[in-house]
Amino acid sequence: MKFDQSNIIKIFDFGLARFSGKNDSTLGFAGTPGFAAPELYRSGLVPFTSAVDAYAFGITAWYLSGIEIPEPLLRRPPILANAPRFSSLSLAIPSPVVELLDRTLIEDINSRPSMSAITDLLRNYLLKDKHRALLVHGKDTYILSKARRLVKLDVPGYGSLHVRYDGLDFLIGFVNGAVFVNNQVVQQGQVLPKDCVITLGDSSRGANRIFITFDISNPEVVL
Repeated sequence: MKFDQSNIIKIFDFGLARFSGKNDSTLGFAGTPGFAAPELYRSGLVPFTSAVDAYAFGITAWYLSGIEIPEPLLRRPPILANAPRFSSLSLAIPSPVVELLDRTLIEDINSRPSMSAITDLLRNYLLKDKHRALLVHGKDTYILSKARRLVKLDVPGYGSLHVRYDGLDFLIGFVNGAVFVNNQVVQQGQVLPKDCVITLGDSSRGANRIFITFDISNPEVVL
């Protein structure tokens, strides 16, 4: 863990230390007691996996909460069964983040989240209500953000589409007619990708189909 030039703390070496399948094991314990996953305490050849990084991240997150790490998690090896979880902390952490952090501290390495899943979720919550989307329909331009969370498009003879911003994602709130996103049929509740083309009208309309561009932007978050 290091401070950058702006005095912001950065956490290094999660999933970056080695390639999977190449020099990814050790004989005997290698790790920091209290932060090392239980599988690292096994005898014989011990493999390093991305699950080790996920566990270390979870313990580090608990430490950064300012609340003492539970004694069972400080054992060598840690005892995970019935140990307190993030859901027991009286902190204002969104429930999806709590659920993901709880999964970092479980015994089954195949059920721990990937570091990419962790960073994607944290990035989204750090940017809550800070996203901005630009929707262009012909000469009409619409901006979705915290200030305007819903855009309704109704093109007679083609279809209707509602795009909604919930603070984390831009979703299809309502759809009627032949509506496609990147040539795939749209479903209500679907999350829109960062950059896409929304099409009204099926292929039988040929060049008469209506094309709408949709672009999402947000401040940069480095994780």
